[in-house]
Amino acid sequence: METFLALLMALGIFVGIPIIIAYAIIGVYRFKVLHVRVPRTVEVVKEVKPLEHRGVQLTILVLFCVYYPISYYFGEIVKHFGWEALRWDFFYTVHDIHRVAFLVPILFAAYCFRIKGAVITTLFAIAVFLPRTFLFSQYPDPMSRMLVFIIFALGFGIFVGTLVNKIERLQHSIDSINRKS
Repeated sequence: METFLALLMALGIFVGIPIIIAYAIIGVYRFKVLHVRVPRTVEVVKEVKPLEHRGVQLTILVLFCVYYPISYYFGEIVKHFGWEALRWDFFYTVHDIHRVAFLVPILFAAYCFRIKGAVITTLFAIAVFLPRTFLFSQYPDPMSRMLVFIIFALGFGIFVGTLVNKIERLQHSIDSINRKS
């Protein structure tokens, strides 16, 4: 039962909190309106779609890239500052689950910024993982575990980026066919 509660808490910490933050940011931008002036005093009002706004996407990605490294090194932060009340065994185990949480920013970057975003975010994840691999990990083969995850995450990010590119191209083709008809 204790393990189940720890996993449930970890799921809330690693996935729930960032998603709540992302939805809060999207909610702020949802009600902004873009006014475009057209000649002859006609005003066209168009609602801005929150996730299509690059500023919102970049803000959410930066928040993910700040939040997940803090949660990845939370055990070391607690140890450094001596916060004994926050000392949970979950933060001192093998960090495979913690690395899987990094799929959230990698896949978000792949969705918003395509392949380039996935590659850059994966390189950022490598930069976050390397210090733990060399300095803190007492478990066997920390480098091979990290590399297996990075290869998987990069492949998955490139797949999502490519898929979104193809969907976007198909949508443009459908729109151009509909305009001609």
